Amino acid sequence: MYRSHSVAAEKIGFTSIRPFYGQNGSLEEVLGGLNFGSTQARIMNQGSYSHQSLNQQLRQVSETMQLLQLQLTEDTALQLTKSSIFFLSFGKEDYIDLFIHNSSSSNHTLQRGSQYFATILVNQMANAARYLYNANARKIICLGVLPLGCTPRMVWELNSTSLAGDSNATGCVEHVNDMIFEYNRLLDEQIDKLNTEFPDAQMVFCDVYNGMMEIINEPRLYGMFFHPLIALH
Repeated sequence: MYRSHSVAAEKIGFTSIRPFYGQNGSLEEVLGGLNFGSTQARIMNQGSYSHQSLNQQLRQVSETMQLLQLQLTEDTALQLTKSSIFFLSFGKEDYIDLFIHNSSSSNHTLQRGSQYFATILVNQMANAARYLYNANARKIICLGVLPLGCTPRMVWELNSTSLAGDSNATGCVEHVNDMIFEYNRLLDEQIDKLNTEFPDAQMVFCDVYNGMMEIINEPRLYGMFFHPLIALH
């Protein structure tokens, strides 16, 4: 579980959330919340990787819901699912793959423009939200992607390749951040549409991009006397 996820969990009263593969299938552990997250998980299905993609994690959620229905009454399982908060944090690794792994498919995607790739990812995120809604989830949070063009790895890698180019005064790579901004914008719009489509649900887009860019652009306002770079592992 990423640290940011841990802090969010602590704020709502969960001091420790079990990873899906670390639980023993007991009802008590499921009721305490589960973390289906996988390091380097992507929205796009990548069968050659060992981590769990978005679709694989959705299947694990489905298995967990089946467990609830077996061990609780149907009504209780339904109310538990509806009152649970489903936190989706995806997209970062898809963009890291796009920029860092300079394959022919990556080059083709980059040539198609920022909206092309963002639309593919956002459509899959929307499908995931619909899947969860149809499984009776009613409270869904979709986390945006941080400005990856400000991460040390991205700045260093792209300044060492033909994809380098447009670092700004903060040292961030602008064309990377432009693509991330487009993804976040489209995801935010899609969440609004889903809330209209499903008025009995509460779906929230969590914008971490603009908050982080504000700190990067105005570090002194936040007690920093240097431009912070974002460290991702």
